[in-house]
Amino acid sequence: MDKNGGNDVDIDSAFAMFMDEVDNIQSSKMKQMLGDFGSAESQVERLTSRVFSSAYDIMMLGPDADEKTIKAQYRKLSALIHPDKCKHPRAHEAFLVVKKAHDDLMDPNYHDKYKDILPIARKTVYERRKAENPERMKRGEDPLELEGADFNAAVIEECEAILKNESEEAAYAERVRKSNEERLEESRKRRIAERNAEKKKQKQWENTRELRVAGWRAFQDNVHQGHVKTATIGSAQTKKENPNNPNNS
Repeated sequence: MDKNGGNDVDIDSAFAMFMDEVDNIQSSKMKQMLGDFGSAESQVERLTSRVFSSAYDIMMLGPDADEKTIKAQYRKLSALIHPDKCKHPRAHEAFLVVKKAHDDLMDPNYHDKYKDILPIARKTVYERRKAENPERMKRGEDPLELEGADFNAAVIEECEAILKNESEEAAYAERVRKSNEERLEESRKRRIAERNAEKKKQKQWENTRELRVAGWRAFQDNVHQGHVKTATIGSAQTKKENPNNPNNS
């Protein structure tokens, strides 16, 4: 080091240049994030101002995004709105929304529910927008995108509509199935009750059979012993019923 401290100056200059490069790198990354997402404040407003139908919509991704893309998007978006960096009063709330969306998208079951309907939804949105665009252009309106972020968002909405419709149909089918099962169960219980009542009646009949037989035998014994004069009773009854009979005098 010389008496003027030349080495110290060189070191300070080098350090300052290094910090400038770091700042430039950070600024470049921030500009890229801002280009993708807008400002941190606008993202916080977006994430906390409405209820999202899908985690893909929260993350601004298409439903066919792979795990690598999801993780990269999460890192960028969460870094932009992290409460330690973003001073918006709802930054923490927005960060939790993004964290929940990331966790959902990391769940294979969440991704799989779109797998079968995604091609249908994409084709539906594409054909619908393609059919609408000529009329929009005639009215002087911008045509709807057939790819990109806005198109992906529309595909997600279509997926959710399909899933909702399937859910409603499944719920209706379940109600019908349950109703049929209840009806069959009631019919089964009614048949069992009817069979039990018939069995009870038959059992009562069988239980009184001996009494009936004993009564009939006692009657027969009385007839044989002359205690019951069936002929006389029958003749008297005939005379009583026919007063014009000359034998009644």
